[in-house]
Amino acid sequence: MNSHHRGRAIAMLLTGFTTQNLAMGTTFGAYGLIVATLTREFQTSNSLVALGMGMVALCVGLAAPVVGALLDRWSVRSVMLLGALTAAVGFITAAQAQSIAVFLFCFGLLVGLGITFIGPLPSAKLAGSWFPQAPGKAIGFIGIALLMAIGPPLYSRWIEAHGWRSLFTLLGVVFLLTLPLLWFVKEPPGGASSGVQDDARATTHSSPGGFATGRVWQIGVLGGLLFAGGVTQSTHIVNHALRQGIDSGDAALLMAVLGIAASAGSLLWGGAADRFGPAQALRGLAVAQAVLWAIEAHLSGFAALATLVAIMAICSGGVLAALCALVMKMYGQEHFGTALGRVMLIVTPFNFMAAPVAGMLFDATGSYTLAFYLMSALNGIALVLLLAPGARFRPDRASI
Repeated sequence: MNSHHRGRAIAMLLTGFTTQNLAMGTTFGAYGLIVATLTREFQTSNSLVALGMGMVALCVGLAAPVVGALLDRWSVRSVMLLGALTAAVGFITAAQAQSIAVFLFCFGLLVGLGITFIGPLPSAKLAGSWFPQAPGKAIGFIGIALLMAIGPPLYSRWIEAHGWRSLFTLLGVVFLLTLPLLWFVKEPPGGASSGVQDDARATTHSSPGGFATGRVWQIGVLGGLLFAGGVTQSTHIVNHALRQGIDSGDAALLMAVLGIAASAGSLLWGGAADRFGPAQALRGLAVAQAVLWAIEAHLSGFAALATLVAIMAICSGGVLAALCALVMKMYGQEHFGTALGRVMLIVTPFNFMAAPVAGMLFDATGSYTLAFYLMSALNGIALVLLLAPGARFRPDRASI
């Protein structure tokens, strides 16, 4: 790789890192800070407000196959430009909303679609295509959630000084400012797949076939059960801390803890999946999360809660890495995208319902205790499925 090509590759890697952080850090990093405020301002229930993040998760899951198809037909630049513009419109119009219905449409639908078009899938394709010999490291780099770590304390201060509407307007402007940057996005000469080695020595894997066959449903359900807690934590942890009398500034720091720990968890559990096998890593995650959620139901105090949140985020941040490793093992490089897309579609209902259901349980009981026990139970069910006699995850020779 000559110096010019390497310089362009690094520039595209940093662009993918930026777009991925904007997509995740402005939504999952900010929304939990305003749940209680929105509940008061719109005079509505906690569960309805939490639906906003559920709608974002739903958009990400349902639109992912569409984004994948467009990436095969259009350039990465075109897809990202559309995403940045849609997210900007969503944030700015949500800031003007005078009813919860309008807010949910602007944030849940427009922002949700926008971050899908600019976030994980396009960013991963951009990074992986420029570093075909080490796509895992490249995609792992763009997955470092820096904005999830530093964003929440800054967002909290801005909200205290100017209000949430001002923050959302600012975030919309930030997405608009990325448009000139995205205009210079380029794909490598020779296509994204050049330089990628065939997995010819691997055990024969399945070929794309019918949606309802093979183990894709089993993997998808496992992923949904294990992912649900992460969505619930990012949506409700600040409100949970505030209800315990923790200062709003300290409560916002919990979101920063989530971001830092989740980044570490992705690397840690991805390595565990490589060393001990992805199924074994998922079993470890299920055990850890089941225990940790049960403990959180009875924990109080900022120091103790922050410590537990960090450990839980290390686990929740590792679910995707371990799940991707399992899909790769089962279906190989050739059919990885098709299989993972279907798995994530099955995961989507779990992500969509997790935060609203936790909100409903809070509305009904006045605390998050029952909701946290539910998250513990979901991980327990995942562990049972992973330990079942038929749960031997070997390369699948049947169609997906």
